[in-house]
Amino acid sequence: MKISNLLLVGLLLALLALAYFVMQGEKASTRTFEADFISLDTSQVSGIVLYPPLEQFQAVKINRPIGTANWRVESPEGQQPARRDLIANMMTQVSKIKADRVVSRNQEKWAEYKVGDKGTRVQFLSGEQVMLDLVIGKITFGSDKPSQGMGVPQQQPTSYVRLKQDNTVYSTPLFLEPSFNKASSSLVDTSAVVIQ
Repeated sequence: MKISNLLLVGLLLALLALAYFVMQGEKASTRTFEADFISLDTSQVSGIVLYPPLEQFQAVKINRPIGTANWRVESPEGQQPARRDLIANMMTQVSKIKADRVVSRNQEKWAEYKVGDKGTRVQFLSGEQVMLDLVIGKITFGSDKPSQGMGVPQQQPTSYVRLKQDNTVYSTPLFLEPSFNKASSSLVDTSAVVIQ
């Protein structure tokens, strides 16, 4: 009698252990991506390099000299003061990027989402080290729930983003492309330019 009770208890424990591992495996397999796929400490950023379509994908370099809070834009005229509001907006936007889904893991889909050679490439630097290298693609709009009980649906933006070294395309509910597709002349703070 004792042996059969021990056998039943052992069998029950084995079944419970098996059920536990099966359920853990299901949880792991349903998780398809990390929403926080971007990690960037914006306080450490000392340079931004944009490769915007507006500049035919030529590098637009923005930097903050060590020990200063003033951003500078490299232009054909030399280093000029950068518009702080635009730089602050870039930092805010990149810190808000959270994926709401994986759109594709297939490189052949890059053109569809404009995250290949037609997207806006952005590099965030700390000194000479690249902290983040991403491609910001197109924006689409879809209807969302009615806003604040007014009954009128708002258009919800969706931006498509890819880390430069990765094939995965993510969607995020942000309006990103206009913040980074900038001509160097639009980044210059003309109110701070001193005429000599």
